[in-house]
Amino acid sequence: MQGKRATAHNAHVAHGDITEYGGIASAYVQAWADALNATPEAVVRAASQVPPLVDTGTSESSYESHERPTDPALRCIAWTSEDVERVRAVVGS
Repeated sequence: MQGKRATAHNAHVAHGDITEYGGIASAYVQAWADALNATPEAVVRAASQVPPLVDTGTSESSYESHERPTDPALRCIAWTSEDVERVRAVVGS
């Protein structure tokens, strides 16, 4: 089974670097920013308002000993495909 690249029909964004599979859309922060015509900072702010399923820039526990990526080209965020429209609205406001 392979995921498919996002199109306007399968992840509500028209960007080839966003992958949607099984109702989950994921990408690097920079790809989200490019697709939503926003800054990476706006995408990160949106993640605080629309909680993502995964954000590689945040720790899951206080016991982690490694640093988390903050560079938009390295940090990944995944939302449900249904949440992408909410993210778009938050980024656009």
